[in-house]
Amino acid sequence: MNKILVPIDFSENSINALSYAVELAKELESSITLFNTYPIDIPMGMEYSSGIYMQTLNAEIKYDREVRLQEIIEKYNTTVYSSNGEPIQFLKEIREGVAADSIANFSNEKNIDIIVMGTKGASGLEEVLLGSITVSVMEKTDIPVFVIPENSEFHGLNKIVFATNFSDNDTEVIDTLQTIGEYFNSEITCLHINTDPALTYADDMNLNMLKRNYFFTPVNQLNFQMLSDKKVEHGLEEYMKENEIDLMVVTPQERGFIENLFHKSVSKSLAYHSKIPVLIAKNKK
Repeated sequence: MNKILVPIDFSENSINALSYAVELAKELESSITLFNTYPIDIPMGMEYSSGIYMQTLNAEIKYDREVRLQEIIEKYNTTVYSSNGEPIQFLKEIREGVAADSIANFSNEKNIDIIVMGTKGASGLEEVLLGSITVSVMEKTDIPVFVIPENSEFHGLNKIVFATNFSDNDTEVIDTLQTIGEYFNSEITCLHINTDPALTYADDMNLNMLKRNYFFTPVNQLNFQMLSDKKVEHGLEEYMKENEIDLMVVTPQERGFIENLFHKSVSKSLAYHSKIPVLIAKNKK
C-alpha cells in the first residue's frame, strides 16, 4: 500500500477525501499523489486558433492548478508517518483530459495501490457511484476505490464490514483487508445477506468454507456472520444502523449490485449513514 491517489477538483468534498487519505497514509506509510484533470474550453470563435495560443492557454491553466495544489500540500507540511516521524511524501499531477480516463490511466501507469475519492452525502454518493466518473474508473482499473462521503471524518478503522456474496476473489479481498487491519487494529466482519430461505443451508455452507481459510485467525480480528433479509441493500443498512461501522467494503461483480445498494429508494437510509466510507474492492475481471 505504498501509493495513494486522491483526485482533487478543489471542491470541499475532494479536500475532505484528502484529509481521510492522509490518515490512511500516516499508518500505511504511503505517498499521496494529488491528481487534477481539466478540459480545455476553447472560447467561442477561437476554434481555429493557432497552436501557440492553445499552448499558452494550456500552460496558464496548468500553472494555476500547480499553485493551488501546492497550497493544499503546504497545509500538511508538519504531518508525519506514525512509525518513523518522517514527513509524508506528497506528489502532484495535472493532466488535460476527461476525468475518469485520466484517473484510471494514471493509476494504472504508476501502479497506484488505492484511489480515494470524495462525494457529497447520500444523493452525492448515488450520483458518484452511478455516474460516469467512479463507475468508469472501476471499469478501467482493478485498483480499490475508497468513496468518502461529505463531512466524513476519519476515526480509525476499528470496524470493517466486508459484504460477501461468495465471489471467487473473496480471499484476495479479505487478505488485503487483513493487511490494512494490522495497521489499524481492525475487527473485520465478513457479512453475507441471505435473501432466499431456500438457499440458507447452501449459504451457510459457503460461509463456513470461506471461514475455514482463516481457521487460525482470532475472532476479534476476523469473524463471519450471515443475516436474512429480503434485499441485500436493506440488510446491510440495518446492520450499519445497529453497529458502529467505520468502513463498508463491497466487491461488485456487476454494475447492478452497486445500483441496488445505492438506489434512490434507500437514499433516506444512506443519508443517515452519510458518514460511513465505502470501499469498492478490487474486482477481478
